[in-house]
Amino acid sequence: MIIFSFFQKKDKKPTGSHEAGDLGKRFILYITPLGWYGCMQEKDGALKEPHSAVDIPIEGEGWKRTEAVVKAAVAANAGFIKEAKTISLLLDDFSVQVTDNKPTALIAASGAIARQYGKHWLHVKDVSYGYADLSPMVGKLKKKNTDGVYAFVDAQRMRDYLSLFDKEGIKVTEVIPKEYILIHRAMQLGESVYGCFQMSGHTSTLLLLNYALGMVQVRKIPVGFLTLVKAIAEKMGVPTQDAIQVMAHM
Repeated sequence: MIIFSFFQKKDKKPTGSHEAGDLGKRFILYITPLGWYGCMQEKDGALKEPHSAVDIPIEGEGWKRTEAVVKAAVAANAGFIKEAKTISLLLDDFSVQVTDNKPTALIAASGAIARQYGKHWLHVKDVSYGYADLSPMVGKLKKKNTDGVYAFVDAQRMRDYLSLFDKEGIKVTEVIPKEYILIHRAMQLGESVYGCFQMSGHTSTLLLLNYALGMVQVRKIPVGFLTLVKAIAEKMGVPTQDAIQVMAHM
């Protein structure tokens, strides 16, 4: 199993279903605190019509809520998951931490050193982590330096995700944090200096990128869409789901 397989070290070849000649359907599942999105990629690379379930009426915050969303997604997509040869899991998870490789401890770091850095940063017993060079920017020459990005997540959290797929968990060949998708979007837009603000369930993410300097800064803020919904629900004295409907029509 490859965790954060989109975070490939320099000169490594793609693995799994992305390798040339390796045919097989791939199910892409994006998990957020607000709901899920799924899409099947056929053997020829064509994507089927995506489907989703958002605004799921689930109370709670943090892992409790995410766990319920994953369970709902797995149940709703049982047929696709069984049919797929591999599964790509995209995560909107506040516990995932992302940084560039500018911290002294991460410059030319070995795997053991990077893992130790992640354990200290997250204050956990073990981490799953990945690394990627900053990809070439559209319309610009490929960078020749060693600028890159690390992502860290508690290894127990990763095990919790995979266990929710039961025996099909072995099909999960790659896990991609949403922050990497945001970075990749900047590369595709050709923006040398880029910033974005993304609001999720109970949290928000601020991402700043300076491509020339190879700097990527990510900050997590413990306020999100559902935080505002909860405040409105308490003020109006109505259930959270009713408040969501109110905000949807504002």
